[in-house]
Amino acid sequence: MRMSRRAIGGAACAALLAWPAAPAAADPEPAAAGKTKAYMQLNIAGNSMHKGGLAPAKEVVSLVKAEQPYVVTLNEVCATQFDYIKKNLSGSGYRAWHGHTGVSCKNGSAFGNVVLIRIASSVVGNWALPNPVEKEHRRLLCVKATNYAMVACSTHISWGAGDQVAQIRAVADRLATFRAKGYRVIIGGDFNVTPTSAALDPMYDTCYPSGAGVLFETAGTRCAARSGDATVGATRKIDYIFFSEEYQGLKGEAVPTGVSDHKVLWGTATY
Repeated sequence: MRMSRRAIGGAACAALLAWPAAPAAADPEPAAAGKTKAYMQLNIAGNSMHKGGLAPAKEVVSLVKAEQPYVVTLNEVCATQFDYIKKNLSGSGYRAWHGHTGVSCKNGSAFGNVVLIRIASSVVGNWALPNPVEKEHRRLLCVKATNYAMVACSTHISWGAGDQVAQIRAVADRLATFRAKGYRVIIGGDFNVTPTSAALDPMYDTCYPSGAGVLFETAGTRCAARSGDATVGATRKIDYIFFSEEYQGLKGEAVPTGVSDHKVLWGTATY
């Protein structure tokens, strides 16, 4: 699937969601083989820029309908925006999941991360991430495909350096657990650190420079370098889509959007 270069125009309590603690212990069925598909990651700045207003939700719906990515991961989504996205994409085959972080938007609605996926699925966890310094609520939302051995996750790491190392390590450890149980993994998110940061070492496979993890980023430099298009401003890449090793032909492209201070990160992968 070819990515379009079209730009799109211009956080209630975590207890609201009661998730099972972990995926089923039984071995998963082998994941179904597929074709090259598109994937999308965007921090929509739903509270900071829009106070829960629907403008970014409408743009997400428009873009998803046009490009039909297989998995979409979103950050900073207010419940009002999520409800709009869910309602308007259900007819296109998307299941939508909102993981509340424990923060409220300025309009009073719940705030958090989102996973959209075009197959039957269910939430397996919305885990709190450690926050020893800033005390800001951060979480990892993971959704399991019903019929395939696949997990898709969304997260938003703290902007504070004192929490980033512990949070990213917690995310990497959780994903490694899924991998050990035979699941292929996709995760998108705003990690708030650049590719060469030591804090990201646990995410990158050991084939990358200083990599200590098991995942591959959606950039054409697979293993050769930790890089990718800038997703904030002209030079900063802080948004990522990581895949497990089964996915090949990884490519990435960041496209400006008028609804957020982040760019849309598009990825393509073949399984």
